[in-house]
Amino acid sequence: MSVTVQDVIDGVVAALAAAYPEARIYAAPADVLVAPYYLVGILECGQTRETGRRYLRTHKLDVQVTAGTASELLAAAEGLYTVLSYVTIGGLPCRGKGMKHQVTEGVLHFTVEFDFHVLQAAEALPKMQEYTHKGAIKQ
Repeated sequence: MSVTVQDVIDGVVAALAAAYPEARIYAAPADVLVAPYYLVGILECGQTRETGRRYLRTHKLDVQVTAGTASELLAAAEGLYTVLSYVTIGGLPCRGKGMKHQVTEGVLHFTVEFDFHVLQAAEALPKMQEYTHKGAIKQ
């Protein structure tokens, strides 16, 4: 099973919805946003080859929060460090790493990364047609 970008976004949205049931949570791109809200979007994805058919795929997300005052935004950031430390993605627990936050123009930008190992499908090789083996034991 391979984890898709949408699986990662859905997992983060589900974790936020479980932690903040009264909050408005959107996945980017959202057409209409009603403040205060949490907006989950993907910043960048990458994949690096490790060994053979094994790759490490990285998903970096941005969670934007509008809460009102600066102290409310900082309290929201503290909560996100806890909520996004472990998130269930594709049925498996995943650890968030590289977490940091920044408040810009009254909006909290919280970034977090999730890494997954991906195994690429093996190339189908032609099978051997026939093989006959005869053997004898020397006495």
